[in-house]
This record gives sequence, C-alpha cells and structure tokens, in this order.
Amino acid sequence: MYNVPNTSKSRFGAILFTALLTLSMLTGSLLGVLPAQTVYAAHALKVESIGDSSATQGQSASVRFRITNLEGSSFTFDGASLGFSPSQGITVSGTTGSTTLNGQNASTDITFDLQIGRQAEAGSRDYTLILTNGGTEVFRVTKSNFYVYESMAAPGDGSGGGKYTASVDITHQLSPADGLVPGNGNTITFEVFNKGNTVIKDAAVSLTLPDGLAIYNDSNSMSLGYLSIGGRKKVTFPVHVSDKAESKNYTIDVKVTGLDYSNGEVSSSKSFYIPVKGVGSGSLQKVSITGISAPAQVEANKDFTLSFTVQNSGTAAINDLIVAVEPEEGILNKTQALFSEKTLGAGQSKSYTVTLFAKSGEGKNVPIKMKIESAGASGQSVVQYTGVYVGGDASGIKTPQLMISNYNYGGDYVEAGSAFGLSLTLYNTSPKTLKNIKVKIDSADGVFTPLGSSNSFYVETIPAKSSYSKKIDLSVKPLAEQKTTPLTVSMSYEDGSANGFTAEETIAIPIMQENRLTVENIVPPYELYVGQQASAEIKFINMGKSVINNLKVDVAGDFDTFESTSYYVGNMDAGKSDSYSFNFSPRAVGPVTGVVTFSFEDGAGKPQTIEVPFEFTALEFPEIID
Repeated sequence: MYNVPNTSKSRFGAILFTALLTLSMLTGSLLGVLPAQTVYAAHALKVESIGDSSATQGQSASVRFRITNLEGSSFTFDGASLGFSPSQGITVSGTTGSTTLNGQNASTDITFDLQIGRQAEAGSRDYTLILTNGGTEVFRVTKSNFYVYESMAAPGDGSGGGKYTASVDITHQLSPADGLVPGNGNTITFEVFNKGNTVIKDAAVSLTLPDGLAIYNDSNSMSLGYLSIGGRKKVTFPVHVSDKAESKNYTIDVKVTGLDYSNGEVSSSKSFYIPVKGVGSGSLQKVSITGISAPAQVEANKDFTLSFTVQNSGTAAINDLIVAVEPEEGILNKTQALFSEKTLGAGQSKSYTVTLFAKSGEGKNVPIKMKIESAGASGQSVVQYTGVYVGGDASGIKTPQLMISNYNYGGDYVEAGSAFGLSLTLYNTSPKTLKNIKVKIDSADGVFTPLGSSNSFYVETIPAKSSYSKKIDLSVKPLAEQKTTPLTVSMSYEDGSANGFTAEETIAIPIMQENRLTVENIVPPYELYVGQQASAEIKFINMGKSVINNLKVDVAGDFDTFESTSYYVGNMDAGKSDSYSFNFSPRAVGPVTGVVTFSFEDGAGKPQTIEVPFEFTALEFPEIID
C-alpha cells in the first residue's frame, strides 16, 4: 500500500502517466497507414493517414487522407465524412466535391478540420472514414489510435507556489530502416514531444556524432521554434557514413534546448544506438574466388594463362581490396601479379587474367595460390588454390603424368571437430599404363587426420587414359581456424620401363567453426504491475571460435512496447559478450509471456535462429490511499 498525502496530485500523476504511456506506444510509428487494401463494394483502395494523429484538449487539428485506386477501373465519390468513437467533444468540419480516380494508382487527398473541446475525454479512440456517391455509401474503413491529450493547466494553485516542469520525449526513425550504409542518402528523423506543463520557446535539436558518421552538407543543429504543451515536431538530418565505417551500432547523442514559460533554460539529452551496415571485421565472409581457368598440364619453358573471378555476394561494398596471384617454385609470373581495387560493390564481381611461365625441371604439379585481403577487414583473407602440372619440354617428349582430376568432400565446407569423407579421383593422362602407385596426403599442423587408416594408400596399376577413385575418411581438428585450408596429395609411380616419377597436387577444403551463441537466463523485472513500464535483460556470449555475422535481437509477446525492440549487434567476435534489454508494459493481471529471438548468419551465410521463451507474472497496481 502506498500513502499519498495530496489527492489532487496523485490523480494528476495517474493521468499524466497514462498519457505518457499511450504516447510512447503511439510514437513507435511516424506514419499512420490504414490497411493496405480495404475492399468495399467490390473496389480496392489504399488509404493512408498523412495528417495529424493526435490533438490536445482545447486545440485544433487537421486530419488528412491520401486515397489511391488499386484497380484498373475508375472509382468516383462525391461525399466524405469522418466519425469518432467516442465522438463527444470533437467537432469535425470539411467537405469534398465529386472526385474520380481514373485507373490504377490514381490518388487524391481529402482533409478534415477538427476542434477538440476542453472537456473532451483524453485517450485513444477509433475513427471511421466513409465515402459516398449520390448519397450511397461506396467505401468505409476504420482506423485506431487517434489520441486526445490532456491539456496541462498553468502551474500554481493561486498561491504562487506552483512550478513549471519542462519535459520532452525524443523518438527516431532511420532511412534505410534496417541500418545506415556507407555514402550519402541516409537520414535520421527525430520527433520531439513536449510532455511537460510549460511551453518551450526557441527549441532546437543538436546532434553529437561519433567518428565515421557526419552530417552531410548541413548543420548538426536544427530549430524547432515554439513547442506548445502537448505539441510534437520533427526534424530530419542527412547523414554521411564513411566508406571505412564498421558494421556495428554507433552512439548518437541528441540534445534538445530552449526556454520555458519564464525564460529559464531547458535542456534534455538522449542517446540512440544506430545500426550501420559498413565494412570492417568479417566483411570478406561473402567474398569468393570463382571461375578458375588454367590448363591441367603445360610444357616446360612455355607460357600459359590463368583467369578467375572475384565475387562479392554480400549486401555492402568492400573497400581497399588487394588481389594477389602467388605461384610456388616452378612457375613464374610474367605479367601483373598484384591488383589493387578501391572498392567492390555489393553483388558485383571482377575478373582477372595473368600470364605465367612454366620453368624447366622434373615433371610435377605446381600449386598456384589466389589470395584476397582488405584493409577494412584486418587479419581476414580469402584463399583459393589451383594446380598445373609442369613436365616435358618443347621437344615434344612427354612425361607420364598422374593427376587428380576430381575431388569431393561432401558439401560446401567441413566443420571443425567433425569427420568427413574425401573422395579422390586419379587420372592417368599418359598413353602408358602406370603401376606401383603410392598416394600420400598431408595437411599443415595436422588439421586433417585419417580415420581408421594411415595417411597413404597403394594402387597396383592405372591403365592409360583411365581413372581410379578412392575415398578416405578424415577428421578435422576441433580448434582448426575457420578458413580455406590446403591439403597436399603426393604421388609416386612407375611407367612400363620401371622409370620412377613423382607428382604433387594441392587441394583446398574450406573449414567452418560451429557457431556457439550461448544465451543466459533472462533477468526479470523486480516488480511488474499492469499499466506500468518495466524492463528485462538477457546476456549472450559468442562461445565459438569464429565470428557470428549480422546478429540481431528482437522480442515479441502479449505486452505493449514503447519504442523499437530491435537491437542490431552486427558481427560479434569470438569470446565477446553483450546484453539486450527491453521495456514493456503488461496488458492484464496474470502471466505475461514472450519470446526473445536471436537471428544471425553462420560462416557460410546460412540464416540461423535461437528463440528464448519467457514468462513473468503481472500484478494489479497497488491501491493509492489518501
């Protein structure tokens, strides 16, 4: 039980709390849109509310609708009316002449002027738009949440002891809605609501931006002018995001200043955490090397060409790319081997061709490495291998060659700590039968280990121009780094005259670490009452060995929220922890249930989801006793 000595103050506080609570729910959407398609009398229209969605007792408002024809046939109306439920205290005026919407996407605007009585009931109410033609109703739609705010009386009780209290609420809206992107074209709109009991004169909004974000061709401060009690105004700032900005949440500090009724200074600040979809750590996750083209065999002392394509399949540009071609001993680069690209846009690709020279020497397979690095993704790289067998010379004498014509490891990648089957196909390219063939596989640092056998196998013969296939079971070291890892295949064999030969090839196998996002128990609110705002928090940790990409947290349930419940974490490094908190208000006494959803992408870009259900108990708000 709570004891409140002043009954009028307690009633005023309860009314103020209700108004602020409802306002918080309303400001979650800056544009009221009626149902996208409402069909009445077999005709489809889209009706958008583009005027005021609230008013204050004793003030006027203007409600405007944009009506769009969604069908190919014309639609005509010559009358429009607007009704409220409850209607007491609201006077509606406004007429319209005959209007015809000729064809699909034709639109028109209609406006109604409202006068809100001083005794009009405060709170939310429904309103219905009705269109008529020749006295016959041809369209009807109902919209919720037009809000009437209580008019704050001037402070003081006649004895001069009252005080003016300045208080504002600030909400925001992004464009693009899911996060700012490098370059111009981004905007942040802030809406300031005067929820105090004094006007705010000469009101202004100013921003403090972190490194990487800047106001584009404008000032970081904008004027709101005169902000009446219960009034709301918006300002929009154009934002430039640096090409080197990382994918993460950036903190923007917003400050509202002005003068109150008695010209005293007013100041209120709030921080917003703005998601940015930039480059930075993990940006090479969606970059790949494809379309590799090179001859399987070349003669010594001859030129040949290697071509390949670099593909950015991500949703953000990647800057300061370095593309390198690095052949091992036995092959020389005759043309450019290092390419620098300032940027590779989202969804774009670029092809490269280099001329290489095969040196003379014993016949063997020479690996060629193609590597991509980015200054914006420090420590990250993309590596792919191919191989060319160098043997013989220009005289036309051929060295018998045994090569790997195909290999398969069961998918797009293998997981660290797992087992997989590696299928190798050996191909005898020579016109002679090869015999006494020994094949050995090795990997650096023991990343791949054979299961149930040694790391080598024997083949008695492979006829001329024929193939031999073998499957080997391998395991992947649990702590293997997430990257494309080379596996060396060494072969020794003899021809029909017992002449010995060797060959070596390198194949590449991508390794992925398992994503291990660990979510702790949710921390419930200390007390939970119907109609009161409460908060809950949940902590999460990346317990895996690799980066978790594009992590986003949301909550939904049978409760009301006052602001955006989405938290864009971005790319979360291994071993890092974070927490997510949300504000909500129970709707009724009893169980309050919901689900916190974690959505992200694994190293291969596949969507993953973790859902954490919860249940709290809401109580009736304690009775206030005078």
